[in-house]
Amino acid sequence: MQAGIRTLTENDVIALFNQAKNQHAIFEADLIIKARPKRLTGGVLNDVYKVETSVGSIIIKWYRDTQLDPSATATHEELFYLQKCLFEKKVSVPEPYAYLNNFRGNHVLLMQYIESQSPTKLNEKQAEQIGALIANFHQATQEFPAFKTQPNDIKSFLSEIYQSIRRGFSLRQPIREFSYFKALFGYAFSTLWFEDNSKLPSGLRHADIHAGNILMSENIPYLLDFELCVKGTFIDDIANALCMFCLEEETKINETLLSALLTGYQSVRAITTQEFDYLPTAFQNRIGLERVGNLKLNNLHMPNGSNFTEKSAKTLSQYINNGQWLNFRKRFCSAQVLEQENFHLAEEKRFNPYYQLQSATTTITSDPTHLAANDAQPIATKLKKNRLS
Repeated sequence: MQAGIRTLTENDVIALFNQAKNQHAIFEADLIIKARPKRLTGGVLNDVYKVETSVGSIIIKWYRDTQLDPSATATHEELFYLQKCLFEKKVSVPEPYAYLNNFRGNHVLLMQYIESQSPTKLNEKQAEQIGALIANFHQATQEFPAFKTQPNDIKSFLSEIYQSIRRGFSLRQPIREFSYFKALFGYAFSTLWFEDNSKLPSGLRHADIHAGNILMSENIPYLLDFELCVKGTFIDDIANALCMFCLEEETKINETLLSALLTGYQSVRAITTQEFDYLPTAFQNRIGLERVGNLKLNNLHMPNGSNFTEKSAKTLSQYINNGQWLNFRKRFCSAQVLEQENFHLAEEKRFNPYYQLQSATTTITSDPTHLAANDAQPIATKLKKNRLS
């Protein structure tokens, strides 16, 4: 499978299952293969097959030669143990069954098949669930050994991608086309904003969140594909998810989904004021990176799981630049503060027998929308005070 796509045979599957017997109980029984392996997807890093057996369907992820994409941040074995860690911590991911590091010269991952579909149009509840799923991923991996660190200097990060694409051109495309591609890359690069994010909350982030890497099964979202996981800022994952799921037909930001996704995330981990401040930069950089990614996949003739287009980029840029994001943020943060204040008032009523007397001299400010456009510090102070109280 080093050069191109091969057909996975029943004999291959039998040999795989036999070799995996000591890793998971599912392979200890005499499995019956009910149908020929079916190839589901394939990309830069792997090919994915589904095998129907007497104990249910099993996914075989057969890793391809990764020389065209050095952006992979961990070994295949590390990815297996990451997925195992997430599954054991009750994060919604397919159960990983076994990892073989030298099956006929290839790396192979066997895991649970989940009957599901990629989300195309989310409802409010699903958006909230996806937000919580991303936060659960961030929380569950706090103690997991970090993979490759994404440079805080995004220029360095893009330089790696640029070299990756250049190598791909030398192998797959006539060199005369590279000058045209270089101009397109320069245009994408010019749209980026550069701002220090080194002090923002960080850890292991997924770095590739889009509809193709999230499956909905019985209204539960499952997170897939951890090959690009990287140590970086959590807010970049959040920005990525907002870009992928809250754009309505490429021409409108759906603020209901935007609010639901952020609310779901904050039900697990609070987003800091500094992260909210950085979100416009994260949005703008997502636009540039998606442009680069689309150019890369299109010119290497690889499938693209993202639905982010130039029209999407224009819509998001306008949303940031004409003040709509700022207005949304003020409304959203105001609602969050009011909700927390009401909660703490309810707790005070419940436990303080002198509440009526105290409430006569207590003033609650529930509308901070008079704040200056770029001044969210009072909101942060209230949030901090409420969390400590």
